[in-house]
Amino acid sequence: MVVSIQAQDAFEPIYLLREYMKVEPGKEADYIKLEQTWKKVHLQRKADGGIIDWGLYRRVFPSGTNVEYDYMTVTIFKNGQKYEQASSIPWDYIVKLMDQQDMMVMENTDKYRKLVSRSIDILLERVQPNGPNIQITDVQPNPGQGGELVKMEKMMNPVFVEASRSGAIAGWGFGRYMFPVNEEQGSYYRIISTNTVNDMFEISTNSYLEKAFKKVYPSKNFDATMKSISSLITIKNTELWKEMDSTY
Repeated sequence: MVVSIQAQDAFEPIYLLREYMKVEPGKEADYIKLEQTWKKVHLQRKADGGIIDWGLYRRVFPSGTNVEYDYMTVTIFKNGQKYEQASSIPWDYIVKLMDQQDMMVMENTDKYRKLVSRSIDILLERVQPNGPNIQITDVQPNPGQGGELVKMEKMMNPVFVEASRSGAIAGWGFGRYMFPVNEEQGSYYRIISTNTVNDMFEISTNSYLEKAFKKVYPSKNFDATMKSISSLITIKNTELWKEMDSTY
């Protein structure tokens, strides 16, 4: 999304609309073609300043016929006003971007996938650019400790900047779910992205994080800091996603 790796000290929070899809059996290729067709609209919305970006992701783990959804689209907005405007796109805005074949693809939208659910969250911290392999971890802070968690994650921002510069990860983010809020799922989340699947496997240990932490905060105790952060939260869920397409 951004060519340079940097901490976002003056970063204004942005809003993410997530839409979760269950693809009909045997229709995966058709579904991907459908999203690629809709991408024309997303690119125009981005050019017009209506959205910041859009992306399509396939869920890698967990996966299988019994999972509730297999794909996710993420549309990024600057504020609630932009979200409202984008929620009511005039049909003629869409039609002018499509040829006859595109329109035939779009008319079969409901035959290719079911829209399982939508959610909106706010991204509070981030380190960019992002990589195509994405780990999303949902966490729930202890009662009354959400503010402390936000403070600690902000403190960790420059550590992930350093980890990105070293090549251990590609990007990082921290955010809060807004609608709906489900404590069983977790009200906050962390995102770590990597450029390769092998890199994602490599970060399963904390060695990369400890190395970056000690470079950024040489006088701080890494183990004590990690223990302090861990004591604030319960990890609810971790999923692995693969970026399939985007407007980045």
